[in-house]
Amino acid sequence: MEVDMTLFDTIRFQTPVIRVKDKEANINFFREVCGFKLLTEENSLAFFCALKDKETRFSLEESPEYRTRAARGNKKLNKLIFKTSRPQDIEALLAQGHPVQQVFKGKQGYAFEAYSPQGDLILLHAEDNYSLLEPTKDRTFRSLPDFKGLWDYQLDAVILNVLDDKLSQDFYQGLPLTIDVSLAQGEDLASDPAKIWDLEILEFTVAQDDDLRALGEFFAQKQAPYFLDKKECILVVSDPSNIELWFQK
Repeated sequence: MEVDMTLFDTIRFQTPVIRVKDKEANINFFREVCGFKLLTEENSLAFFCALKDKETRFSLEESPEYRTRAARGNKKLNKLIFKTSRPQDIEALLAQGHPVQQVFKGKQGYAFEAYSPQGDLILLHAEDNYSLLEPTKDRTFRSLPDFKGLWDYQLDAVILNVLDDKLSQDFYQGLPLTIDVSLAQGEDLASDPAKIWDLEILEFTVAQDDDLRALGEFFAQKQAPYFLDKKECILVVSDPSNIELWFQK
């Protein structure tokens, strides 16, 4: 099917939402290890920003064990990849000595991967092309005076484990977010996102005059179920993995 690119002209990616068992443990990880600033907490939700502004760039939602569980086998989320414009901030984070899974080096400086308490793999880098990063054994890092976290960062890419790679790639075509897919097997790779600790939502913003009904029908042609509120201000679409995409005016 030919993509009507005009439907995507004013769509802007906002934040991923990860469902977790222990909000406090994950808040501590993303603040201390990744350098994200905690913007605010609202009941079960936690919102993170960068130091430069108060724009939400990452979100967590706590979900208790009595109604949520860990994925059986592979999770939908393979890896979240964040990029900062200040490689010196990454080095300052590494200088603090928090445990990380792997340290890399690229043209701009250091990068690292670390697992969150929920078992989600996070890559933080400052490169134009993160695929060119090379593992390094360097463990001597320069700190920064009065370092308080990442001045700037954004979600650079999401890697998903999927049951049908072609179907998922077609679904995300045209959206302003890099989605890479890895063909995998797993009991919960298409489960209800409210019942599994995993990637739950990808949030986007749209212009006030955008036609969300037309956007919903576009996804419906891809056999993707959607919900549009009565005021036609919020569109919720489910991808082939049952991850929700929220488009909000």
